[in-house]
Amino acid sequence: MDNNRLLFKGRLVLNRNSTWVPKLFHEFHGSTLGGHSGVQKTYRRMARELFWIGMKGDISKMVSQCDICQRQKYSTMAPSGLLQPLELPNKVWSEITMDFITGLPKSEGYSVIFVVVDRLSKYGHFVPLKHPYTALTVAEVFLREVVRLHGIPESIVSDRDRVFLSLFWRELFRLQEFWYNSSFHTSTNTTPFRILYGRDPPHLVYYGSQRTSVGTVEEYLEERDVLRAQQLMKANADKRRKDEEVTVGERIFLKLQPYRQHSVARRVNEKLSPRYFGPFEVLKRIGRVAYRLKLPDSSKIHDVFHVSQLKKAIGNHLALPSLPATLTVDMEVLLQPERVEGVREGTSGREVLIRWKDLPTYEATWERFEDMVQQFPDFHLEDKVNVWEGSNDTTQTSRFGEVYQRRSRVNQLG
Repeated sequence: MDNNRLLFKGRLVLNRNSTWVPKLFHEFHGSTLGGHSGVQKTYRRMARELFWIGMKGDISKMVSQCDICQRQKYSTMAPSGLLQPLELPNKVWSEITMDFITGLPKSEGYSVIFVVVDRLSKYGHFVPLKHPYTALTVAEVFLREVVRLHGIPESIVSDRDRVFLSLFWRELFRLQEFWYNSSFHTSTNTTPFRILYGRDPPHLVYYGSQRTSVGTVEEYLEERDVLRAQQLMKANADKRRKDEEVTVGERIFLKLQPYRQHSVARRVNEKLSPRYFGPFEVLKRIGRVAYRLKLPDSSKIHDVFHVSQLKKAIGNHLALPSLPATLTVDMEVLLQPERVEGVREGTSGREVLIRWKDLPTYEATWERFEDMVQQFPDFHLEDKVNVWEGSNDTTQTSRFGEVYQRRSRVNQLG
């Protein structure tokens, strides 16, 4: 005893069930100074100062239960699991092994070797690949270099490479399914393919080109590829669309964004122009996604539209349905000058203020005199300008000059 402490060979004696044991273990093992040492080092460090009955066994158990040690440390024990040899195959190319050799220096763009070895004869195929390679690429190479020469193997041994676990099997099992359905069955005395289609299955034989010489197979493959591409295109497009139907007799708005001829100035507030016209009555459904609308008699455009151009009208709309009077079949607004509203000297020469047919006065635009003469010779612009300049209505001149001069400055700043 020393100062009410029990010592054994100079070491402090503790009760095995004391609450101080796990606290001291953490200091000697889990702290920065402890460094999560192994059983032997932790025991030696603690045994220099502490003692309790069964100390070494307890420390070994606590070290083995340490969460950080289990997560971070590698095992020094022998790997688990006994070797399970595969049965020897009884015929060549019935069972094969596959793997990749990677990390090679590039040679003509190739840096990977796809290795396929027959387990019985040890005969191998070494196919160069370019990185990155996909499961579909490997499947195509496997079919071209192995299946065409040796047929479809009964078993394949490979690691769990992601390439072997995805589309590779889908492509391979398509041919495996074809092989089964084209094989002779003694119970039916024929093949399942002939029972189903009434004819012999086509022969998938490689003749040295990328296209088979069997017309039937080529037709099947082309139809399959086209259908696959179509389904993929539909799936991708439908991700950004919604399924919506319009009822016959319903009133809807029509989305139109007609463009004007490039020979004249575009409207200054194009973003504020109407995007929907109507509402119009739905007369008939054409196909699955198109509808015929009841357009005004004066309309020159086709009356069948895709559902994406339609929007259901909500509420009671008293306004009569209308379309731009100058809208052509090609969805183009052809503007025709109506009269001259002003003349000025601009930075690029003489300019005239033109009011256009079927458009309000505020849609009038300043145009170059030479351009208007060239584009609208039947308008006789020279005569109209002379008449306008000879007019004594200076108030009107001043009013139009003030309004559209300000608009011109805004356009130049924009």
